[in-house]
Amino acid sequence: MWGLHLILIITLIISLTNAKNISEYNNKRYQEDTGATEAACTLATTCTDGRIQYTASGQITGSAELLSVGNNIDIGQSGLSITPQSPSKLILRGTNSNQPNGPHIQTYTNESNYAYIQLLSYTHDNMGLIMGAFLDSSANWKASDSTGFRIYKYGGNMLFDSSSGNTAGNSVSWINRASISASTGIVSMGTSTITTGTISTATLTTATVTANLYLPTSGGTPSGFNHYEEYNFDVHTSSYSGGSVSSVAVAAKVLRIGGTVYVKIPATYVTVSGSSANIGLDTVLPSRFRPLETINQQIDSTLTNPNLAVIDTSGQMYCLFSFSVGSSRGWVEDFVVSYTVI
Repeated sequence: MWGLHLILIITLIISLTNAKNISEYNNKRYQEDTGATEAACTLATTCTDGRIQYTASGQITGSAELLSVGNNIDIGQSGLSITPQSPSKLILRGTNSNQPNGPHIQTYTNESNYAYIQLLSYTHDNMGLIMGAFLDSSANWKASDSTGFRIYKYGGNMLFDSSSGNTAGNSVSWINRASISASTGIVSMGTSTITTGTISTATLTTATVTANLYLPTSGGTPSGFNHYEEYNFDVHTSSYSGGSVSSVAVAAKVLRIGGTVYVKIPATYVTVSGSSANIGLDTVLPSRFRPLETINQQIDSTLTNPNLAVIDTSGQMYCLFSFSVGSSRGWVEDFVVSYTVI
């Protein structure tokens, strides 16, 4: 009988001791029991700061981390008999194709109940980083903010998507803005497709080509297309020879495509003081538009004696008349000429 009483007393003492330990360390700092003595966790300076520490040696170091782990963290290991091929300090395991039970990460603040960022690991070909939106527990896309973005791997492509006009908690419709194909390397941006520096299909609002642009040919090797320019050449008439000429504004236009230059001077009439006055323009063409040889071209071809327009290698433009007239002269047709500068 005394033996039974002794056993009961010993059991009660052990229970009270354990209850004291639980009470003493509850909501404070806990140490995984790895064989170390409990004395290391009884110091008030290291056990009352609210931290949790798990170490292989069981020693409390007094460091500032709220959670200190001496080795790796592996979450979700139970029931998943896989061997990670790339061990790391933090491993998340979960069920594939499953939002609530997959190995996903979401961040929140006190601003709202909706995720800021979601790192989604759905399948090997369905994963991504989502900002301003999230995939909910029913696998539906929902908004966290009025705008959302995602960088996503899906269907063998890297997708860059966006969404706008959203209301937090409501559905999201994604619009693809750019993608990269893993198999072909083709980069697509909206309606533009770029592969190996070649634009195959594109609508460009503004684009700058810093080097040559190569266009397809019917045969041979394409040459670099390195110049396109539209130039408004606002000049005035002046006397080239034979008498004085009144100053009249002339809105000439110059177009250069590659090595070919097109010049257009609109029909112009001026007042002259000499019957043999020839009309010139007061400003020469910039050097990039000047011909390699002097260009002579007849204008007003409907006349019995056509006039002759000239552009020389210095960029000077003028008109030589083959007949004498009164106090005015000029050309009744637009003067259009083309030549090469290469």
